[in-house]
Amino acid sequence: MTTIPARPEFICRAGPLTLPGMDAGLYAIEFDLTAYRPALFQYYQIAQPAALAGAVNKRQAEYLAGRLCARQLTQAAGLGSIEIPSTASRVPQWPTGFTGSISHHNHSALCALAPCSQYQGLGIDTEQWITADTAQLIKGNIINSNELALFNWMSENTRTLMFEQWLTLVFSLKESLFKAVFPAVGVWFEFMDAELTGIDIKTNTCNIKLNRSLNHPLSGSSMPAGRIFNGNFLVRDHDVITSVFY
Repeated sequence: MTTIPARPEFICRAGPLTLPGMDAGLYAIEFDLTAYRPALFQYYQIAQPAALAGAVNKRQAEYLAGRLCARQLTQAAGLGSIEIPSTASRVPQWPTGFTGSISHHNHSALCALAPCSQYQGLGIDTEQWITADTAQLIKGNIINSNELALFNWMSENTRTLMFEQWLTLVFSLKESLFKAVFPAVGVWFEFMDAELTGIDIKTNTCNIKLNRSLNHPLSGSSMPAGRIFNGNFLVRDHDVITSVFY
């Protein structure tokens, strides 16, 4: 894996990460948004999509950092410094024979990449912690009664997270599930269409279930209701990283 050209005022930290139970390449970058300049695309030799040219600096910086992560992984996989374009649905287009995912927020970006012989679908997500007030406002759109009961059981029986951290974790896992499944079926679905059914805080692993069938009317691609997916997570001081794969 090559080293990213030094530009310390933008890239604060960069390197591989490991998530428990996921056997895929994972690379992360922490960056300083205030140091972003559009000229960094040329400096790092990353193509800037025309649709991104008029975007705010935050969106451009996140895209750049995410593609830098992707380049590290494609190089490590022997694919070279190839570009990873996006579809009209803003889904990254991975090289033939590979699946992957990119995620980012205000100061962090990460990418996962694996051969399709290993995973058919792979999704990752990172989220900064939702505040306690925001958690109470949006919880009804993110978790169902079973997931709330699971949180309450964990609170009574084992080491657990604050409710706002729990909600952030479930939110992120459902985002990861979407990223893992959508490229295969091309069907949009909501947070309530999936459910966290089991979690192990000690091993940072979990299971997440589809609550409805996903059927594409044109391609015939489908994913049945009730299908269980494996997931994992990494809790950090300022954010959480999750992945779902199958």
